[in-house]
Amino acid sequence: MPMAAWGIDTITERFSPPSGYKRLSAKGFGHYLQTYPLMPKGTEVTDYKNRPVWHTSAAAVLDLDIGHKNLQQCADTIIRLYADYTRQQGAEKSLSFKFTSGQIYRYQDFLDGLTPKPSGNTVIFSQKPPRENTDKNYRRYLDYIFTYVGTASLARDLKKIPVSQAKVGDLFINPGFPGHATVIADMVINTKGDKKIMMIQGFMPAQSAHIVKSLTGDVWFDLGGPLTSQLFTFKGHYVYRFNR
Repeated sequence: MPMAAWGIDTITERFSPPSGYKRLSAKGFGHYLQTYPLMPKGTEVTDYKNRPVWHTSAAAVLDLDIGHKNLQQCADTIIRLYADYTRQQGAEKSLSFKFTSGQIYRYQDFLDGLTPKPSGNTVIFSQKPPRENTDKNYRRYLDYIFTYVGTASLARDLKKIPVSQAKVGDLFINPGFPGHATVIADMVINTKGDKKIMMIQGFMPAQSAHIVKSLTGDVWFDLGGPLTSQLFTFKGHYVYRFNR
């Protein structure tokens, strides 16, 4: 989160709870998202070639680089945020994802030189020299994960939770090829127990991670009902959770 030291505001600093609601404080990955720094107001969503995108569903842009390949799309953006959080905690060697084709690929495997490549409808591995745990190599590992992991595999492999038990850091997933996914970035509650959520998404082509606006332009979505924006609709019955 490189711009935090420059005084750029975070999600919780820029967006106040709606009238009658209070913010639910999160821990771990959820807290990491709630305090994630945002680019200055008015920053456009751009794609991996730095071109403005066609949609207008962003309320704010996260201070997160996209890379220079068409890889960091919707599920990938969430994987990136979770992996960056894990790396910030010094636990990146515990990172492990299962490819759509079923193989588990750990960051430690990558550091040990194990390298995937496509072979028909599956992935095979070749042995390369060991790699150092550098920022560059960490990003190289994530590019492999972005290539071989998606909404279908995340929905298959993550823990499925009733939406009534949702927490900040949980995912909404419409699994498919490509499907779509968002992550809960913030949550508020009123005295009746009604909850609203804020969501982060990436999209296709690979583009800036951003806070999602509803069709009415609000950043707060009612938890438990259909969640609809310019780019997606989630029925909202279940969320998915990383093993954290």
